Amino acid sequence: MIIKSLCSAFHSLNTNVEILQNWTFPTVSTKLKPDDYYLRGVNLFLKSKYEKAIEAFDKAIELKSDYADPLSYKGAALGKLGKYEDAIEAYDKAIKLKPDRAGLRFNKGVALGKLGEYEEAIKAYDEAIEKKSDYADALYNRACLYYAKEGNEEEALSDLKQTIELDISLKGKAKKDKCFEKLRDDERFKKLVE
Repeated sequence: MIIKSLCSAFHSLNTNVEILQNWTFPTVSTKLKPDDYYLRGVNLFLKSKYEKAIEAFDKAIELKSDYADPLSYKGAALGKLGKYEDAIEAYDKAIKLKPDRAGLRFNKGVALGKLGEYEEAIKAYDEAIEKKSDYADALYNRACLYYAKEGNEEEALSDLKQTIELDISLKGKAKKDKCFEKLRDDERFKKLVE
């Protein structure tokens, strides 16, 4: 019985080897798709190779002009390189394609803030919060701009209160953040970050 089973298994193995020897590999297309370039760009971005990432994102956009994701990442890569005007341009194009994405408006706000365009940055954060009312990071950044750049402590404290209600972990960040340095002695601020 055992010899019969072994013979059967050996015959099966020989048949499979014969099939594999005669099998040919299908032709593989080397033409990359927009998603391929996009994923390559994301990989390069995560490795901090921003220039190369931008090249990959540009190729994805060239192949598919209505592709918001590579535009968004291109904006982020440009921001990492300090090219904030170009980043804003990329975010604006992505926003036209995907107007409901709060994150695009948030990222635009960050770039605008880096350029010192505080009123425009606040508007971008307003739009992000309008799209996603529980966007704690947008509320936090807006609070920083309201106070540190605009001197409006009432709005800053209101946003900071909402931020902490949404994400308690931001309490520790606010406690140490330089943008709230002048508020540290304010009892309302102390109560929020305790």
